[in-house]
Amino acid sequence: AIGAARLLSQSPYIQLENMFWLRPVIPHEGKLTLHVQITPQNSQQLRMSLVNDAKELFSECMLQLLEEPPHQQQWDMETLKLDLPYEIQHEEIYEKFKQEGFAFGPTFKTVRRIFYSHDAFLSEIQLPEE
Repeated sequence: AIGAARLLSQSPYIQLENMFWLRPVIPHEGKLTLHVQITPQNSQQLRMSLVNDAKELFSECMLQLLEEPPHQQQWDMETLKLDLPYEIQHEEIYEKFKQEGFAFGPTFKTVRRIFYSHDAFLSEIQLPEE
């Protein structure tokens, strides 16, 4: 979504906001085609929607087009992880995706680890070098 927004705008910074998922992405009969739709909301905001061929909405978020770097809130990751007793490593994450029919190239394998409990999760993400 951020890559598509960069193609559509001249803004040096893009901030993803209010992302939500309406339904899980589950391939049926081994195949599911998803489309990213980018819709301008105004001169500084884009709506990103993830839909299938039937136009069913899976996920949506807003992309803010910024001229200045966004304020970055600092989080203590070690403190957040205290309530998340389980962990999945990078290789296992993408092996599970592969078993479900999802194939990701290196650019899209950004999740390093997932820490989780029965009602929450935290992902450690490492973006590729541009």
